[in-house]
Amino acid sequence: MPRYPAALPWAIAVGATNDADVRVSRAEGYSWGSNFGSHIDLVAPGIAHSTTCRNNLDSMFSGTSLAAPLVAGTAGLVLSEARDRSIGLTNDDVKHLLEQSASDLGAA
Repeated sequence: MPRYPAALPWAIAVGATNDADVRVSRAEGYSWGSNFGSHIDLVAPGIAHSTTCRNNLDSMFSGTSLAAPLVAGTAGLVLSEARDRSIGLTNDDVKHLLEQSASDLGAA
């Protein structure tokens, strides 16, 4: 079942993949959940990436909360490059470019 805000038509719904580029879910033994389903537009790496956090400089972070900023950052770079070249892109254009340039992992 699609969840909001990921299911909103203007949102880019993001899921997480593991180091083998396979979508992940709680059913596979992960203690956290990733967005999953036919409403997902893109997936990005989301398993055990090193990060910093208060009082722990060697912390691991996983989940859709890691994958979504990677997609958002890529969208920002696309917009920045387009503006540098005086190309006016809409949000839908950026979403389409990201979807067309991503590897297709098949149906959810």
